[in-house]
Amino acid sequence: MKRIKYFAFLLMKLLIIIVFIIVFAFIILIILDKTIFKPTPKSVLKSTFSISLKDFDYRVDTFAIQRYPNGDGHALVIYKFNELTQANIDYLMGFGLKPLPISDTELRQMMFFEIPIEYVRSNSGYYLYKVGRVKGYWEEMDEEERSSRTALDYKIFIIDFDKKIAILYYWSM
Repeated sequence: MKRIKYFAFLLMKLLIIIVFIIVFAFIILIILDKTIFKPTPKSVLKSTFSISLKDFDYRVDTFAIQRYPNGDGHALVIYKFNELTQANIDYLMGFGLKPLPISDTELRQMMFFEIPIEYVRSNSGYYLYKVGRVKGYWEEMDEEERSSRTALDYKIFIIDFDKKIAILYYWSM
């Protein structure tokens, strides 16, 4: 009987230690998420389009990001370049930028956006657009049907070399 009580005591002690470790790990993860894993304008651009602004002279004019626990969210980042060298322009052009204006098909897919309209309707500059999921059954639609549907996930990067400004926007639903 004494052995059973001793075994129960050890088991309870082990259970308390395990619960303490789990709670401690959870607290550490919350702290790390708020500090180390916090998105930055540089990391958001790198993760969405694999573009690095390492050798660019710029400042961030706007950085608004909203993430929800279920994975949905959106971000708007406006970069203002102090100087754009030819090497910077060549680097960005290497990503396959398309000339503005944004096509009507792509504008129809972007139902939700907070990009200032003067950049969306601009004829001066270039852009990258990537669409993810589209409302409806993607696999069963042909190209024409897909182009008329609203995108649930998309990313757009607009750059105007004359105004020395770039806008990154993504929407994920």
